[in-house]
Amino acid sequence: MVIDWQRVAIFGAGTLLGVTLGAGAALLFAPKSGRATRRDLARRGRRWRSRTTDAWDDLRDGLHFAARRGRRKLERAIRDRWQRRDQEQEQPALVD
Repeated sequence: MVIDWQRVAIFGAGTLLGVTLGAGAALLFAPKSGRATRRDLARRGRRWRSRTTDAWDDLRDGLHFAARRGRRKLERAIRDRWQRRDQEQEQPALVD
C-alpha cells in the first residue's frame, strides 16, 4: 500500500480550514460576550486538564502496581526454579 501524501496534505489542510472556520463562526454567533466566553473556555480547560491529570495519575499508579506484581511473580518463578534445580541435584541417582 502506497500513501499518497498529496491527498493526505489536502485532507489535513481542509480539516484545519474547517476547524478554523467553525471556531470563528462559533465565536461570532456565541450568545455570550467575548470576555464571558473566554472565561468559560478557560474554566473548561482547567477542568479538562484536571480530569486528564487525574486519569494519567491513575494510569501511572496502575502500571506501577502491575509492574510490581509482575516483578514479584517473576522473582517467585525464578526462586522456585532454582529450588527445584537444587532439590534435583541433592537427590541421589537411582542405580539399577
